[in-house]
Amino acid sequence: MKNILKKISIFFVTFLFLSPVFITNVFAASASVSLSGGGTVNTSQSISISVSVSASEAYNATTVNVSFNNLTYVGVSANSQWTGVEGPTRNGNNITFSGAKLGGSFTGSKNVLTINFKAPSSAGSSSVSASGTVALADGSGTQVSAGSKSVSYTVVTPPPPAPTAPGGINVSSSTHPDSNSWYSSKSVTLSWKISSDVTGYSYILDQSDSTTPDNTSEGTDLTKTLDSLKDGVNYFHIKAQNSVGWGSVTHFKIQVDSTQPDPFTITKVLDEVSSSYVIYFATNDDISGISKYTVNIDGVDKGEQKSKYTLPLNAQNVIVTAIDKAGNIKESTIQLSQNSSKSSTALVAEDSSLYQGTSDIIMRIVQFFGPIVILIIVIVVLGIVIFKKVRKDQKKKLEDTSSDNPISSK
Repeated sequence: MKNILKKISIFFVTFLFLSPVFITNVFAASASVSLSGGGTVNTSQSISISVSVSASEAYNATTVNVSFNNLTYVGVSANSQWTGVEGPTRNGNNITFSGAKLGGSFTGSKNVLTINFKAPSSAGSSSVSASGTVALADGSGTQVSAGSKSVSYTVVTPPPPAPTAPGGINVSSSTHPDSNSWYSSKSVTLSWKISSDVTGYSYILDQSDSTTPDNTSEGTDLTKTLDSLKDGVNYFHIKAQNSVGWGSVTHFKIQVDSTQPDPFTITKVLDEVSSSYVIYFATNDDISGISKYTVNIDGVDKGEQKSKYTLPLNAQNVIVTAIDKAGNIKESTIQLSQNSSKSSTALVAEDSSLYQGTSDIIMRIVQFFGPIVILIIVIVVLGIVIFKKVRKDQKKKLEDTSSDNPISSK
Protein backbone atom coordinates (compact mmCIF):
# COMPACT_ATOMS: atom_id res chain seq x y z
CA MET A 1 0.00 0.00 0.00
CA LYS A 2 2.80 2.38 0.86
CA ASN A 3 4.41 1.61 -2.51
CA ILE A 4 1.22 2.49 -4.35
CA LEU A 5 0.89 5.81 -2.53
CA LYS A 6 4.51 6.51 -3.21
CA LYS A 7 4.05 5.92 -6.97
CA ILE A 8 0.96 8.16 -7.05
CA SER A 9 2.87 10.91 -5.29
CA ILE A 10 5.76 10.64 -7.74
CA PHE A 11 3.26 10.80 -10.68
CA PHE A 12 1.60 14.00 -9.41
CA VAL A 13 4.93 15.67 -8.71
CA THR A 14 6.15 14.76 -12.20
CA PHE A 15 2.87 15.99 -13.76
CA LEU A 16 3.05 19.33 -11.95
CA PHE A 17 6.66 19.74 -13.02
CA LEU A 18 6.04 18.91 -16.68
CA SER A 19 2.56 20.48 -17.08
CA PRO A 20 3.79 23.85 -18.54
CA VAL A 21 5.69 21.96 -21.23
CA PHE A 22 2.70 19.68 -21.85
CA ILE A 23 0.24 22.56 -22.08
CA THR A 24 2.58 24.52 -24.38
CA ASN A 25 3.00 21.54 -26.72
CA VAL A 26 -0.72 20.82 -26.82
CA PHE A 27 -1.85 24.38 -27.49
CA ALA A 28 1.13 25.70 -29.60
CA ALA A 29 0.27 27.28 -33.03
CA SER A 30 0.90 25.12 -36.08
CA ALA A 31 1.47 25.99 -39.78
CA SER A 32 1.96 24.15 -43.06
CA VAL A 33 2.90 24.74 -46.68
CA SER A 34 1.11 22.97 -49.55
CA LEU A 35 1.63 22.41 -53.28
CA SER A 36 -0.86 21.60 -56.02
CA GLY A 37 -0.08 19.30 -58.91
CA GLY A 38 1.83 16.09 -59.29
CA GLY A 39 1.01 12.96 -61.26
CA THR A 40 1.54 11.99 -64.89
CA VAL A 41 2.05 14.57 -67.64
CA ASN A 42 2.95 14.41 -71.33
CA THR A 43 6.27 15.56 -72.70
CA SER A 44 6.40 19.34 -73.31
CA GLN A 45 3.11 19.79 -71.47
CA SER A 46 2.47 23.08 -69.62
CA ILE A 47 2.29 22.76 -65.82
CA SER A 48 0.93 25.28 -63.29
CA ILE A 49 1.61 24.88 -59.55
CA SER A 50 0.07 26.83 -56.65
CA VAL A 51 2.01 27.30 -53.40
CA SER A 52 -0.09 28.03 -50.28
CA VAL A 53 0.45 28.40 -46.53
CA SER A 54 -1.96 27.93 -43.62
CA ALA A 55 -1.82 28.29 -39.83
CA SER A 56 -3.98 27.45 -36.83
CA GLU A 57 -3.86 31.08 -35.67
CA ALA A 58 -4.07 34.42 -37.47
CA TYR A 59 -0.89 35.30 -39.34
CA ASN A 60 0.24 38.30 -41.35
CA ALA A 61 3.57 37.36 -42.94
CA THR A 62 5.21 34.43 -44.70
CA THR A 63 8.40 33.31 -46.34
CA VAL A 64 8.35 30.58 -48.99
CA ASN A 65 11.22 28.77 -50.71
CA VAL A 66 10.57 26.61 -53.81
CA SER A 67 12.96 24.35 -55.71
CA PHE A 68 12.29 22.34 -58.87
CA ASN A 69 14.00 19.59 -60.82
CA ASN A 70 13.89 18.59 -64.52
CA LEU A 71 11.34 21.27 -65.44
CA THR A 72 11.64 24.34 -67.63
CA TYR A 73 10.81 27.52 -65.72
CA VAL A 74 8.27 29.78 -67.50
CA GLY A 75 7.20 32.37 -64.93
CA VAL A 76 5.96 33.12 -61.39
CA SER A 77 3.45 35.54 -59.86
CA ALA A 78 2.58 36.39 -56.25
CA ASN A 79 -0.90 36.76 -54.81
CA SER A 80 -1.69 40.49 -54.89
CA GLN A 81 -3.12 40.34 -51.35
CA TRP A 82 0.40 40.03 -49.99
CA THR A 83 1.84 43.53 -49.61
CA GLY A 84 5.24 44.58 -48.37
CA VAL A 85 6.58 42.01 -50.84
CA GLU A 86 10.19 40.98 -51.38
CA GLY A 87 10.38 38.91 -54.54
CA PRO A 88 9.55 36.50 -55.88
CA THR A 89 13.09 36.07 -57.11
CA ARG A 90 14.54 33.14 -59.03
CA ASN A 91 18.09 31.87 -58.79
CA GLY A 92 18.66 28.81 -60.94
CA ASN A 93 16.18 26.16 -59.84
CA ASN A 94 15.20 28.04 -56.67
CA ILE A 95 12.46 30.62 -56.12
CA THR A 96 12.20 32.76 -52.95
CA PHE A 97 9.35 34.97 -51.77
CA SER A 98 8.66 37.02 -48.62
CA GLY A 99 5.46 38.96 -48.11
CA ALA A 100 3.27 40.52 -45.44
CA LYS A 101 -0.36 41.50 -44.99
CA LEU A 102 -0.09 45.12 -43.88
CA GLY A 103 -2.95 46.36 -41.72
CA GLY A 104 -4.59 42.96 -41.44
CA SER A 105 -4.10 39.22 -41.15
CA PHE A 106 -5.12 35.89 -42.67
CA THR A 107 -6.64 32.80 -41.17
CA GLY A 108 -6.72 29.36 -42.66
CA SER A 109 -5.12 28.67 -46.04
CA LYS A 110 -3.94 31.44 -48.38
CA ASN A 111 -2.34 31.21 -51.82
CA VAL A 112 1.14 32.70 -52.00
CA LEU A 113 2.65 31.88 -55.43
CA THR A 114 1.60 30.54 -58.82
CA ILE A 115 4.49 29.07 -60.80
CA ASN A 116 4.35 27.96 -64.45
CA PHE A 117 6.63 25.25 -65.84
CA LYS A 118 6.94 23.20 -69.00
CA ALA A 119 7.58 19.46 -68.84
CA PRO A 120 10.75 18.12 -70.50
CA SER A 121 10.64 17.02 -74.12
CA SER A 122 11.58 13.45 -73.25
CA ALA A 123 10.08 10.93 -70.86
CA GLY A 124 11.37 10.86 -67.26
CA SER A 125 10.51 12.27 -63.85
CA SER A 126 10.32 15.78 -62.38
CA SER A 127 9.66 17.24 -58.96
CA VAL A 128 8.84 20.44 -57.10
CA SER A 129 9.32 21.06 -53.35
CA ALA A 130 8.45 23.97 -51.07
CA SER A 131 9.16 25.01 -47.48
CA GLY A 132 8.35 28.10 -45.47
CA THR A 133 7.41 29.90 -42.27
CA VAL A 134 4.55 32.14 -41.16
CA ALA A 135 4.60 35.02 -38.65
CA LEU A 136 1.69 35.09 -36.24
CA ALA A 137 -0.37 38.25 -35.88
CA ASP A 138 0.21 38.20 -32.10
CA GLY A 139 1.96 41.53 -31.80
CA SER A 140 5.34 39.84 -31.58
CA GLY A 141 5.52 38.26 -35.06
CA THR A 142 6.12 34.82 -33.58
CA GLN A 143 7.70 32.66 -36.27
CA VAL A 144 6.11 29.26 -36.87
CA SER A 145 7.60 26.70 -39.22
CA ALA A 146 5.29 25.67 -42.08
CA GLY A 147 7.32 22.54 -42.79
CA SER A 148 7.89 21.33 -46.33
CA LYS A 149 5.95 19.66 -49.14
CA SER A 150 6.95 17.94 -52.41
CA VAL A 151 5.13 16.80 -55.54
CA SER A 152 6.53 14.61 -58.30
CA TYR A 153 5.66 14.15 -61.96
CA THR A 154 6.01 11.18 -64.25
CA VAL A 155 6.68 12.49 -67.74
CA VAL A 156 5.52 10.21 -70.55
CA THR A 157 5.52 10.40 -74.33
CA PRO A 158 1.89 10.57 -75.49
CA PRO A 159 0.73 7.96 -78.00
CA PRO A 160 0.17 9.17 -81.57
CA PRO A 161 -3.38 10.43 -82.17
CA ALA A 162 -5.85 7.95 -83.57
CA PRO A 163 -6.35 8.32 -87.32
CA THR A 164 -9.41 10.30 -88.43
CA ALA A 165 -11.21 10.88 -91.70
CA PRO A 166 -9.88 13.75 -93.83
CA GLY A 167 -10.99 17.26 -93.04
CA GLY A 168 -12.09 19.97 -95.45
CA ILE A 169 -10.04 20.49 -98.60
CA ASN A 170 -8.40 23.81 -99.50
CA VAL A 171 -9.61 24.47 -103.07
CA SER A 172 -8.28 27.29 -105.28
CA SER A 173 -8.64 28.32 -108.92
CA SER A 174 -6.13 29.91 -111.27
CA THR A 175 -8.90 31.03 -113.67
CA HIS A 176 -11.64 32.03 -111.22
CA PRO A 177 -9.72 32.84 -108.00
CA ASP A 178 -12.32 34.99 -106.20
CA SER A 179 -15.59 33.22 -105.41
CA ASN A 180 -17.34 36.58 -104.97
CA SER A 181 -16.35 37.93 -108.40
CA TRP A 182 -17.84 37.26 -111.85
CA TYR A 183 -15.87 35.86 -114.79
CA SER A 184 -16.75 35.61 -118.48
CA SER A 185 -14.87 32.35 -119.11
CA LYS A 186 -16.95 29.15 -119.06
CA SER A 187 -13.83 27.02 -118.52
CA VAL A 188 -12.45 26.73 -114.97
CA THR A 189 -9.24 25.16 -113.65
CA LEU A 190 -9.28 24.01 -110.02
CA SER A 191 -6.57 22.66 -107.71
CA TRP A 192 -6.43 21.49 -104.10
CA LYS A 193 -4.11 20.22 -101.36
CA ILE A 194 -4.61 17.67 -98.58
CA SER A 195 -2.54 15.37 -96.35
CA SER A 196 -0.49 12.53 -97.82
CA ASP A 197 -2.65 9.74 -96.38
CA VAL A 198 -5.49 10.47 -98.85
CA THR A 199 -6.27 7.59 -101.20
CA GLY A 200 -8.80 9.29 -103.46
CA TYR A 201 -11.15 12.18 -104.17
CA SER A 202 -14.77 12.41 -105.22
CA TYR A 203 -16.15 15.60 -106.76
CA ILE A 204 -19.04 17.03 -108.78
CA LEU A 205 -19.99 20.37 -110.36
CA ASP A 206 -23.55 21.74 -110.29
CA GLN A 207 -25.54 24.85 -109.37
CA SER A 208 -26.57 23.74 -105.86
CA ASP A 209 -24.62 24.99 -102.85
CA SER A 210 -24.99 21.85 -100.71
CA THR A 211 -24.46 18.79 -102.93
CA THR A 212 -22.50 15.86 -101.48
CA PRO A 213 -20.41 13.89 -104.01
CA ASP A 214 -20.91 10.11 -104.13
CA ASN A 215 -18.45 7.65 -102.58
CA THR A 216 -16.79 6.71 -105.86
CA SER A 217 -13.18 7.88 -106.12
CA GLU A 218 -12.15 10.01 -109.10
CA GLY A 219 -8.46 9.30 -108.44
CA THR A 220 -5.71 11.20 -106.67
CA ASP A 221 -5.09 14.04 -109.15
CA LEU A 222 -4.74 17.44 -107.48
CA THR A 223 -6.08 19.54 -110.38
CA LYS A 224 -9.12 19.49 -112.66
CA THR A 225 -10.28 21.61 -115.63
CA LEU A 226 -14.01 21.78 -116.31
CA ASP A 227 -15.53 23.26 -119.49
CA SER A 228 -18.95 24.52 -120.56
CA LEU A 229 -20.01 25.92 -117.19
CA LYS A 230 -23.49 27.38 -117.13
CA ASP A 231 -24.05 31.08 -116.79
CA GLY A 232 -24.86 31.94 -113.19
CA VAL A 233 -23.53 30.60 -109.89
CA ASN A 234 -21.85 27.17 -110.05
CA TYR A 235 -20.43 25.06 -107.20
CA PHE A 236 -17.56 22.57 -107.20
CA HIS A 237 -18.06 19.98 -104.43
CA ILE A 238 -15.15 17.75 -103.34
CA LYS A 239 -14.29 15.35 -100.51
CA ALA A 240 -11.28 13.10 -99.75
CA GLN A 241 -10.92 9.49 -98.64
CA ASN A 242 -8.30 7.77 -96.44
CA SER A 243 -8.03 4.52 -94.51
CA VAL A 244 -10.69 5.68 -92.05
CA GLY A 245 -13.28 6.74 -94.63
CA TRP A 246 -14.63 9.75 -96.49
CA GLY A 247 -14.12 13.21 -95.03
CA SER A 248 -16.16 16.40 -95.00
CA VAL A 249 -17.27 18.18 -98.20
CA THR A 250 -15.80 21.46 -99.44
CA HIS A 251 -18.02 23.68 -101.64
CA PHE A 252 -16.20 26.14 -103.96
CA LYS A 253 -18.35 28.83 -105.63
CA ILE A 254 -17.71 29.83 -109.26
CA GLN A 255 -19.64 32.76 -110.83
CA VAL A 256 -19.87 32.81 -114.63
CA ASP A 257 -21.44 35.38 -116.97
CA SER A 258 -20.54 34.94 -120.63
CA THR A 259 -23.50 36.96 -122.00
CA GLN A 260 -23.37 40.57 -123.16
CA PRO A 261 -25.67 43.17 -121.63
CA ASP A 262 -28.97 43.75 -123.43
CA PRO A 263 -28.96 46.00 -126.55
CA PHE A 264 -29.85 49.62 -125.87
CA THR A 265 -30.26 52.97 -127.62
CA ILE A 266 -28.95 56.41 -126.87
CA THR A 267 -31.53 59.17 -126.53
CA LYS A 268 -30.46 62.74 -127.26
CA VAL A 269 -32.26 65.81 -125.97
CA LEU A 270 -31.45 69.43 -126.79
CA ASP A 271 -30.71 71.61 -123.80
CA GLU A 272 -32.11 74.98 -124.92
CA VAL A 273 -30.20 76.84 -122.23
CA SER A 274 -26.74 75.63 -123.25
CA SER A 275 -27.67 74.67 -126.85
CA SER A 276 -25.91 71.35 -126.21
CA TYR A 277 -27.15 67.80 -126.53
CA VAL A 278 -27.70 65.74 -123.38
CA ILE A 279 -27.66 61.96 -123.91
CA TYR A 280 -29.50 59.34 -121.86
CA PHE A 281 -28.70 55.62 -121.82
CA ALA A 282 -29.48 52.50 -119.79
CA THR A 283 -29.64 48.73 -120.22
CA ASN A 284 -29.93 45.50 -118.23
CA ASP A 285 -27.77 42.46 -117.54
CA ASP A 286 -29.78 39.63 -116.01
CA ILE A 287 -26.84 37.53 -114.75
CA SER A 288 -24.08 39.57 -113.12
CA GLY A 289 -25.57 43.06 -113.51
CA ILE A 290 -24.20 46.25 -115.05
CA SER A 291 -20.92 47.43 -113.60
CA LYS A 292 -20.47 50.76 -115.43
CA TYR A 293 -20.85 52.75 -118.66
CA THR A 294 -18.05 54.43 -120.61
CA VAL A 295 -18.39 57.20 -123.23
CA ASN A 296 -16.25 57.79 -126.32
CA ILE A 297 -16.67 61.02 -128.31
CA ASP A 298 -15.07 61.24 -131.75
CA GLY A 299 -12.45 58.65 -130.82
CA VAL A 300 -11.58 60.21 -127.44
CA ASP A 301 -12.27 58.03 -124.39
CA LYS A 302 -14.10 59.96 -121.68
CA GLY A 303 -13.94 57.10 -119.17
CA GLU A 304 -16.76 56.02 -116.90
CA GLN A 305 -19.82 58.25 -117.15
CA LYS A 306 -23.43 58.28 -116.02
CA SER A 307 -26.61 58.80 -118.00
CA LYS A 308 -27.72 62.41 -118.59
CA TYR A 309 -24.28 63.22 -119.97
CA THR A 310 -23.81 66.64 -121.65
CA LEU A 311 -21.95 66.46 -124.97
CA PRO A 312 -19.50 69.04 -126.29
CA LEU A 313 -21.03 71.41 -128.88
CA ASN A 314 -18.95 69.98 -131.73
CA ALA A 315 -19.52 66.28 -130.98
CA GLN A 316 -20.18 64.16 -134.07
CA ASN A 317 -19.84 60.45 -133.23
CA VAL A 318 -20.75 59.15 -129.74
CA ILE A 319 -20.24 55.58 -128.51
CA VAL A 320 -21.61 54.41 -125.16
CA THR A 321 -20.32 51.07 -123.85
CA ALA A 322 -22.18 49.09 -121.18
CA ILE A 323 -19.91 46.77 -119.16
CA ASP A 324 -21.26 44.04 -116.86
CA LYS A 325 -19.56 42.70 -113.73
CA ALA A 326 -17.89 39.89 -115.71
CA GLY A 327 -16.35 42.33 -118.21
CA ASN A 328 -18.75 41.63 -121.10
CA ILE A 329 -19.56 44.73 -123.17
CA LYS A 330 -22.36 46.06 -125.37
CA GLU A 331 -21.96 49.23 -127.45
CA SER A 332 -24.48 51.73 -128.79
CA THR A 333 -23.65 54.53 -131.25
CA ILE A 334 -25.34 57.80 -132.18
CA GLN A 335 -24.37 60.21 -134.98
CA LEU A 336 -24.82 63.96 -134.51
CA SER A 337 -24.94 66.69 -137.23
CA GLN A 338 -24.02 70.17 -136.06
CA ASN A 339 -23.15 73.33 -138.06
CA SER A 340 -19.83 74.61 -136.84
CA SER A 341 -20.05 77.73 -139.04
CA LYS A 342 -22.88 79.11 -136.95
CA SER A 343 -22.36 80.61 -133.52
CA SER A 344 -21.47 78.27 -130.74
CA THR A 345 -25.00 78.62 -129.35
CA ALA A 346 -26.81 77.48 -132.50
CA LEU A 347 -27.48 73.97 -133.78
CA VAL A 348 -28.52 72.88 -137.25
CA ALA A 349 -32.25 73.51 -137.82
CA GLU A 350 -32.46 70.57 -140.16
CA ASP A 351 -31.89 68.06 -137.42
CA SER A 352 -34.58 65.44 -137.82
CA SER A 353 -35.06 65.19 -134.09
CA LEU A 354 -36.25 68.83 -134.01
CA TYR A 355 -38.69 68.16 -136.88
CA GLN A 356 -39.87 65.11 -135.05
CA GLY A 357 -40.35 67.12 -131.86
CA THR A 358 -42.31 69.85 -133.69
CA SER A 359 -44.47 67.27 -135.46
CA ASP A 360 -45.23 65.61 -132.15
CA ILE A 361 -46.33 68.95 -130.67
CA ILE A 362 -48.66 69.67 -133.64
CA MET A 363 -50.16 66.22 -133.47
CA ARG A 364 -50.83 66.61 -129.74
CA ILE A 365 -52.54 70.00 -130.39
CA VAL A 366 -54.72 68.50 -133.13
CA GLN A 367 -55.58 65.51 -130.97
CA PHE A 368 -56.61 67.76 -128.08
CA PHE A 369 -58.43 70.57 -129.97
CA GLY A 370 -59.79 68.55 -132.97
CA PRO A 371 -63.18 67.62 -131.49
CA ILE A 372 -63.78 71.22 -130.36
CA VAL A 373 -62.91 72.63 -133.80
CA ILE A 374 -65.22 70.14 -135.53
CA LEU A 375 -68.04 71.02 -133.13
CA ILE A 376 -67.59 74.74 -133.85
CA ILE A 377 -67.62 74.09 -137.62
CA VAL A 378 -70.80 72.06 -137.35
CA ILE A 379 -72.48 74.78 -135.32
CA VAL A 380 -71.41 77.46 -137.80
CA VAL A 381 -72.61 75.40 -140.78
CA LEU A 382 -75.93 74.69 -139.10
CA GLY A 383 -76.26 78.39 -138.24
CA ILE A 384 -75.64 79.37 -141.87
CA VAL A 385 -78.15 76.80 -143.13
CA ILE A 386 -80.77 77.92 -140.66
CA PHE A 387 -80.08 81.60 -141.42
CA LYS A 388 -80.46 81.02 -145.18
CA LYS A 389 -83.68 79.09 -144.69
CA VAL A 390 -85.15 81.86 -142.53
CA ARG A 391 -84.19 84.48 -145.12
CA LYS A 392 -85.72 82.38 -147.86
CA ASP A 393 -88.97 81.94 -145.96
CA GLN A 394 -89.17 85.67 -145.24
CA LYS A 395 -88.63 86.53 -148.92
CA LYS A 396 -91.30 84.13 -150.08
CA LYS A 397 -93.76 85.56 -147.58
CA LEU A 398 -93.13 89.05 -148.87
CA GLU A 399 -93.68 87.91 -152.44
CA ASP A 400 -96.96 86.26 -151.51
CA THR A 401 -98.14 89.43 -149.76
CA SER A 402 -97.33 91.53 -152.81
CA SER A 403 -99.38 89.27 -155.13
CA ASP A 404 -102.47 89.42 -152.89
CA ASN A 405 -102.39 93.26 -152.63
CA PRO A 406 -101.21 94.65 -155.99
CA ILE A 407 -100.45 98.39 -156.21
CA SER A 408 -102.02 100.07 -159.25
CA SER A 409 -100.17 102.74 -161.04
CA LYS A 410 -101.69 105.98 -162.09
